[in-house]
Amino acid sequence: MRISCPNCGAEGKVRKERPPQADFTVVCPRCKEKFLIKLNVRNYYRKPVSIPVYYSRYDIDRPDDHRARTGTIVDLSQQGMRVESSKQDFSSSHFREGNLFTFLFSLPPRNEMLKVQGEIARLSQQNNGNTIMLGIKFSNIDHFTNKQLGFFLWP
Repeated sequence: MRISCPNCGAEGKVRKERPPQADFTVVCPRCKEKFLIKLNVRNYYRKPVSIPVYYSRYDIDRPDDHRARTGTIVDLSQQGMRVESSKQDFSSSHFREGNLFTFLFSLPPRNEMLKVQGEIARLSQQNNGNTIMLGIKFSNIDHFTNKQLGFFLWP
């Protein structure tokens, strides 16, 4: 890991064999200033999955709603998920960062349909542009859904 002093710009690195486990303070060997190195550590566990999902920019309640599109949740956390979808279901006017969507999906073992609202946080194309990957940040998760996610994600 490369680090640089915010005061004088001197560079150094932390060895891969001994990675830090938490934020740490460094004294610059050149200017002797102390500075804090903050590690980018996730606060929430992200679980790789393959779960069918139905989604729409409209407030849908059933998977068979004609406005629903299909995709696959490829990873899930208590704060959001990543959804993979076919480019066929993609309309650039609807799929923009910040847009809200409704998602319907079931989590094992209960297989009870959950409904969540989510905001597109990231959008990217995969597989030569044939697949769209949506990074979704959950909005206003109700208590029941939050408990279901927590139960499913428990290691």
